[in-house]
Amino acid sequence: MICDTVVVQGLRESLMYRLLTTPVENVEWSRYLREVSEKEKYNSGVIAKLSGELDNAEQLKNADVSCLRI
Repeated sequence: MICDTVVVQGLRESLMYRLLTTPVENVEWSRYLREVSEKEKYNSGVIAKLSGELDNAEQLKNADVSCLRI
C-alpha cells in the first residue's frame, strides 16, 4: 500500500512538472545541464593537472630539504 502511494506521488510530481514547463524551458534546462556538465569535466581536468603540479613541487621541496640535512 505504501509503495503504491509513493509511485502515485512520483507520477503526480512528474506529470505536474511536465504540465508546468514549456518546451522552450525544457530546451533551456537541457542546454544548462549540458553546459554545467562540460564545465565540470573541464574543471576536473584542471584540478588533476594542478594536483600533479603540487605533487611535483612537494617532491622537489622534500628533495631539497633532504639535501640540506646531509
